[in-house]
Amino acid sequence: MVLACFLLIPTSGLAGEENPPALRFDRDAGWHEAVISVSDLARSEGFFRDVAGWKVLDRGSVDPQGLRYFGLDATTTQASYVVVRPTDYPQGWVRLVRYGDGSQPMVRANAQAWDTGGIFSIMTRSADATRNLRAAEARGWLAYNEPYQFDFGDLSLLNLVMRGPDGVNVAVYEWLAPELPDPPAPGTLSKAFNSMQMVRDIAAARAFYVDVLGFEVIAEGEFIDPEDRPTNFALPVNYATRIPRAYVILIPPGADRAAGRVELMAFAGFTGRDLAERAMPGARGIQSLRFPVSHVELVHARLRDHDAPILFGPGPLPMPPFGTAQALTTRSPDGAWLTFFQLPDSG
Repeated sequence: MVLACFLLIPTSGLAGEENPPALRFDRDAGWHEAVISVSDLARSEGFFRDVAGWKVLDRGSVDPQGLRYFGLDATTTQASYVVVRPTDYPQGWVRLVRYGDGSQPMVRANAQAWDTGGIFSIMTRSADATRNLRAAEARGWLAYNEPYQFDFGDLSLLNLVMRGPDGVNVAVYEWLAPELPDPPAPGTLSKAFNSMQMVRDIAAARAFYVDVLGFEVIAEGEFIDPEDRPTNFALPVNYATRIPRAYVILIPPGADRAAGRVELMAFAGFTGRDLAERAMPGARGIQSLRFPVSHVELVHARLRDHDAPILFGPGPLPMPPFGTAQALTTRSPDGAWLTFFQLPDSG
């Protein structure tokens, strides 16, 4: 990876917003967008609009070249997309995609938190997590539990993981102390600043991100509740003090830690299902994280040097409204897709 540089994207002709602000990509600064495959675009868009308070940036049909990038037959497959973005940050956005009639299988269908494979959640911040949950419940979402208070280092947090259609989870963090210096407006959610992956072998997953991709570890350890009680991951109450949760939080080197993170988690003592092989083109759920980079060929060389898998590319990937990127997609040991893309004039 190289030092971040910036690219201004023209704003004319962007659908869904009137006079949108200038868009900025932070190269090599963590993932810019999560791609979520859904069965009903309007329903999923409604969640991000009405519960999260996000804006629609663009919508349309997926370019046939974008289908071919993922090995799909562009003559028999059609797909539509909606790009939604938070109002507070040029990163941590979501691209919703509906493939065909939306009936593809789910990656994390009916999954427990300790089932491994794919991408478990995107993580957001809130000024009132309970209010967000009630708004989500009105749209048919549930949660693993009621908002759960815990201490993490010097922070006191209220957290919940909302469970929506298509096996999609959205985590919400409310800072109780110290007060978040720039909280989102009440009733909204911040950008997605992190994304969690449940893994079989946390050492192997850590090595993939650190040794293969060159990411930096910004925090790691084990968390266990100080008393038996309901938890954010729906552990049985009497197991809250018996099941440590190992975690590793990572970021590309030199990136701003405010967003673009990846978090790995493993439940010591629980063996769940392994759902990694369900991550197929079009499968519903949080499909991939997309990382803008200054030189995609450096990522390609690094993957080749470590004999790491390259699922798709390198090749052209249309990413409206930003343009067509040169992209490649790799796969973590637990089936999370990671796409690294370079837009024109970003080197």
